[in-house]
Amino acid sequence: MRISIPFLLVLACLSAVAAADTLTIQSRPGGSLTVECNSDTQELTFSRNGKPFAEHVKPWDGLGDVPTAKKVQLNDPLGQGDGIDIEGAAGTQHIWVVPGSPFVFTRVDVHPSSNAVIIKDITPFTFSMSAAGDNTRLFSPEGITKPGGGDRSTSYFFLAAVAPASRAGIVTGWITQEIGSGLVDSRGAGTSLSIAPRAEYGKHKVESGTTFRSEIAAVGDFDDARLGLEALADADAKENNIHIRPVMSGYCTWYHAHASNEKDLKALADFAKEQHLKDYGFDFIQIDDGWQKSRRDFSDYNHDATRGGATYPAGMKQTAGNINADGFVAGLWLTPFAWDSKVLSDHLDYFAKTPAGEVYAVKWAGDCFDMTNPAAQQYLSDTISRITHEWGYKYLKVDGLWAGTATTILYPNPQYKPDDYGNAVFHDTERGGATNISAYRTGLRTLRKAAGDDVFICGCNVAQNHRTLAGSIGLLDAMRVGPDIKASWDSISTRAAVFATREYFLNGRVWWNDPDCLMLRDPITLDEARAWGSFIAISGQLNVVSEDLAKLPPEKLDIVKRTMPNVPHAARPLELFSQNQPRTWQAHIGDREAAHDIVGLFNWDEHSPARIDVDTKALSLADGNYVGFDYWENQFVDTFSGTKSFDTKPGACHVLSLVKSADRPQLVSTSRHVLQGGPDIEEVTWDAASSTLRGKSKVVAGDPYELRIVAGPYKLSGATLTTGAKPETSDDNGHVRVKFTPTETGEVDWQVQFAPVR
Repeated sequence: MRISIPFLLVLACLSAVAAADTLTIQSRPGGSLTVECNSDTQELTFSRNGKPFAEHVKPWDGLGDVPTAKKVQLNDPLGQGDGIDIEGAAGTQHIWVVPGSPFVFTRVDVHPSSNAVIIKDITPFTFSMSAAGDNTRLFSPEGITKPGGGDRSTSYFFLAAVAPASRAGIVTGWITQEIGSGLVDSRGAGTSLSIAPRAEYGKHKVESGTTFRSEIAAVGDFDDARLGLEALADADAKENNIHIRPVMSGYCTWYHAHASNEKDLKALADFAKEQHLKDYGFDFIQIDDGWQKSRRDFSDYNHDATRGGATYPAGMKQTAGNINADGFVAGLWLTPFAWDSKVLSDHLDYFAKTPAGEVYAVKWAGDCFDMTNPAAQQYLSDTISRITHEWGYKYLKVDGLWAGTATTILYPNPQYKPDDYGNAVFHDTERGGATNISAYRTGLRTLRKAAGDDVFICGCNVAQNHRTLAGSIGLLDAMRVGPDIKASWDSISTRAAVFATREYFLNGRVWWNDPDCLMLRDPITLDEARAWGSFIAISGQLNVVSEDLAKLPPEKLDIVKRTMPNVPHAARPLELFSQNQPRTWQAHIGDREAAHDIVGLFNWDEHSPARIDVDTKALSLADGNYVGFDYWENQFVDTFSGTKSFDTKPGACHVLSLVKSADRPQLVSTSRHVLQGGPDIEEVTWDAASSTLRGKSKVVAGDPYELRIVAGPYKLSGATLTTGAKPETSDDNGHVRVKFTPTETGEVDWQVQFAPVR
């Protein structure tokens, strides 16, 4: 028996009953989410706040004859909630809601009774929604598209159907991808849009008398679909029990030196130490492709002086020791699932095979390791253990990940297309235990176990084949979300920034997004360099510089200092559903007296200036007047309400710190970091009785530090530090600056005294 579910589902024949009952479940008493099931037809309706958002929901069409529905209680890592089970001869579909969650969840249990079945794919439900004609947009890892008429369109992992002007829409996606590769199909026809989550399993065999559990799909309706995407990532994190490791910032050799060499890398590490970059949040130094024994042999380093000039003659252990001695974590690049079968010619069983029995090879990466084979697992474990435990590399950049799925490369624009999914033969294939995704996830688990919990693992990259996007969730600390770039503004703006925006909601929830390296050298201008560094900092993604730091001019090295460390926060692009390159990003930083909104305005056009508006209503800021500071312009933002326009040079940005105006002095910015208080302000209080603004800041030795304060109806009367040093002060018509240079790295208490203006 072969189960292959078509896109438009046909309900199984149902027994006639006298009257149809409606089964109803809610996410909480009188709750916002309601699921209704017609017990005659098993057709479902999903509603939020009493308004249907998914109608004519067709359940899985593989349940078999005469399915019946009943109410149940379901318990899952997502929580305990009310559910409906639709049972048939061939399987059971579970539909449930959880208090506090904005999604309706579903999964399918397949239990063949007499003969084994081959599962190609499963579509747990199909539903229709009203599309607002040309105003509806689809948003997915592939970007923004219009519903495609009567033709089916397929997206990986998630799909949002949105009205861009309001951002309201429906988010559909996958919560698990342990065995299957989660997709979302859509089809538009007139004002109707049909959506169907579908998980591909290749040719997965399920024996009779056993039960196969599908992946979990989810759908929800949102006033702001950005919040829906973020909720999807949160649900993935909860289901997969993700506890994100602290983010790291650092350096990669690749874009200016490939694998570099022993002498230059030692010089770079020494320079980073001399510049006290660790105090700014600079954590690791990572060696890229070229250190290894041969192109796809990572069992040892290059000992051959005739190949690459013996890049690291003292060995990789000594090199890691040199990096560690300067106070940094040593990092190393490799392709863990792509090796050279000629090097391992005596162990061809280590590799996945084609149906013809040949080693499964993929373009660029190489020959695909079969991570369902215990012998291959042990070989990889020994290699990773040597690198991390014996040599001492505690940061791994693992590339060519899609080789672990044994599918073809789709790089650099990985829209859904045939990729030979399901045709590779694994060690476990004959026993029915392996799919492309399960083999890949077994490989990631093998990698993590061998490396240990103290190793930070960054994947690279989902653009090679988007099946590794959700297929990696829960097993990596960071992930490159876009293709390689160049040291040019066009490459940064049209590749790195675009891909990093599409998956922004995963960052800080399931892992840290890696948008690719911070590059600053010519021909990148100072404005462009500041814009790229500011984008990385505001979006909160992994900051990895790839430059010869000692050769950077001071103003560009300063960008490294001003954009590290990463500050976890919920930054959002404002025009996510209307522009492939959103120009406005917003992050809320701090709390109580230290609370402020960072607004980044980016002109991605390197040829023409742009006027970009800041609209407080569009940013969901409270009504009232706002004041602030423009970081790179080094000037205060005068009081405004509603909308204020900013003229922005080609390839440049404004990074604004905004606070709602009050009738007292307010800290609006600091000089330490582009987030203007994000990593450095520990606390701020206003003492009305003594007219004193007090605070605590984390500062870096030798780094001039400035507080920027809007005085309101007060004037500056003095400032003091607990260190005993006397700060420099100025008051320019209520724009106050207090500046000092710390002698030590650490915390400094400060207070600024004011007097009311009579």
